[in-house]
Parts: sequence; C-alpha cells; structure tokens
Amino acid sequence: MKITNPYIGEIILSKKLIVSDVSKHVSNIFNKELSSLKDRDIFSSFNFCTESQKAIHNTIEVLALGDTPGPIVLKDLDKDDADEFQYMNCYIESIESGYRLILVDHTTQFYDRVELNKVYSHLKEANKNKDKFISLIAHDLRAPIANFSVVFEEVINGELVLDDELTQLLSSSSKSALALIEEVLTWAQESDYEFSFKSVSFNLNKLVEEVVSFLGPIAVKKSIKVNTNVSNDLEILSDEQAVMTVIRNLLNNSIKFTPKGGEILIDCILNDEKVVIKIQDNGVGMTKESLKKMIDSESESTQGTSGEQGSGLGMNFCQMLVKGLGGNLIIKSELNIGTSVSIELPIKK
Repeated sequence: MKITNPYIGEIILSKKLIVSDVSKHVSNIFNKELSSLKDRDIFSSFNFCTESQKAIHNTIEVLALGDTPGPIVLKDLDKDDADEFQYMNCYIESIESGYRLILVDHTTQFYDRVELNKVYSHLKEANKNKDKFISLIAHDLRAPIANFSVVFEEVINGELVLDDELTQLLSSSSKSALALIEEVLTWAQESDYEFSFKSVSFNLNKLVEEVVSFLGPIAVKKSIKVNTNVSNDLEILSDEQAVMTVIRNLLNNSIKFTPKGGEILIDCILNDEKVVIKIQDNGVGMTKESLKKMIDSESESTQGTSGEQGSGLGMNFCQMLVKGLGGNLIIKSELNIGTSVSIELPIKK
C-alpha cells in the first residue's frame, strides 16, 4: 500500500530497553498487534538489522553524556525492498522513565523532510523546556528547604529563638513545601513539559498566602517583613500552577535582593479588563543597563544580599509563563531604591 504522507510511530522504552508503550501507528508500520510488542526487549519485539541495533545503543550513549544526538536510520529485516517501511528515520530522546523513539517512514518516494523537521524541532523544544522546567523547580525548592536546616542550626546555636510564632511558621512552610512538590509533579505530568495552560477558577488571596507561607523561613532569616494586600474573596480564571510559579519566583527574587530588615509588599488591583499583581521591595534595585540585560536574555545568576544563589532562569522563565497566559510582565527598578514587578493578567469570564 502506497502512502502520500509519512506515518509517525512512537515507542516508549524503559531504561533497560523494555518496550513499555507504543502508539497505534507502530502497529501499522510493523504490521503487528500492539499487545505482541509490549513488555519485551526492543530487539525481541522488532527485527532490526545489526547496524540498526548498534545505532540505537550508540545514540543512548550519546544521551547519557548529555548531548543531543541526530537521527538514525533503522532497517526492519521483516520487510523487503518493495515495502515503504523497510527503512525508517528514528529520533531518540531521554524521558523520566527511559527513552522515547519517534519513527518516521524513510523511503525516498514517500519521505517528507518538512514534516520530519517539524517533529525534530518539536522534540528539541520539548527537551529544552523540560530542562528549564526542572531547573526552575529545583531552584524553587532548594532555597526554602535549605533554610529549614539553617533556621534549626541557628536555634541550636542560640542565635534564634524558637518561639510559638516561628514554630507555626516552620510548620506551615513545611506543609506548603510538600503541597508544592505534589502540585508541580502533577503539572509536569499533565503538561509533558510543553507548558500548555489550563484555566481554572481559584482564590488569588489563598494562592498568595500559600506562597508567602512557603517562603516564610527565608524572609524570617533575613528579618524581612512581607505584607499582602489582596482581597479575601478575589477569584480569577487562569492557570493556577503557572500563576503560582511566577509569584513564587518573583517573591523569592525580592527576598533574595532585599537586605536584612527590609520590606516587601504584594498588592493586587482589579478592573474590568485585567488583574494586576504587584510585588514591590525596597531592595538593592538595578541600573537601567542591568534591567535591560535581564529582560532581553537569560542572564547569569547573581548572588543575593546574603550570598543566595539562583539558577539564572527565573525572570526569563516568568516572562514566558506570563506571556503564555496572555498577560504582561512589567519590571521597574532603581538602583539602591528597590524593584517592583507587575503581573498583568487578562480577566477571563
């Protein structure tokens, strides 16, 4: 049977190269029942030639080194020269459970280079997003969790008094950290690192309070007061996890670049067209040149006022998320005065 457009098949492998899942098109390409392909070693499920098997192993070794491999050509020994699927182009990428193989018809008569390039570009972008996503979440979690250890060490050394207020703060922050881990893992599973946005109705004040609670120990350690001015009953329609990620990173940046004894205000303004969430601090601020550099590109991480480290991805990533939500991120800063960042989100009904 001749085809005019390439069929694309997907094979999911475990780290031990066991076939855990296959797409329906794989059945068409190999003319086999899907059930006969799963839960077996890939080289038992598919009759690839020796060169193809070596190419798969070599590509996986390249992935293990952290490099991005190019496509390989697979030859199916069960096909003859007259079959359009005797040769297939294959792209391999790492995923959390193992590897994903994308198979595309490789015959010159039916080969569609444009379509294949789209698939390859999509995989590269998804892999880039995955790296950003993991780096950002690691950045979000590292600082608060590390500060639990620092706070307790200061209590043990007598530098900090573990009173009822601090105990309640640590308890609340630890619960928020656990909730965050569960939420971001769910978000990653649902989005497949492609940052698709799902609008739901949620209470903005509750979300802000959760973020403040989560980052509380960091603020307490620097004696920074975080004030909020968000209406208790303010409900908005947007992607809750994306909005939380943006606010969490912006507040974390404010704490990072505000000296001990400083203040931060999270304010919210609502009108008929948009909701504006402003995070303002009286920290070190930035020059116009530094601000432009940060907005225009993924800048290198800068140490905070107490030597805090960052990923260098935060602000650029926040801009991407806000843009995906149909909003704008407006940053104003003045050296030695402070910084204000406004998240403008459209009102959805």
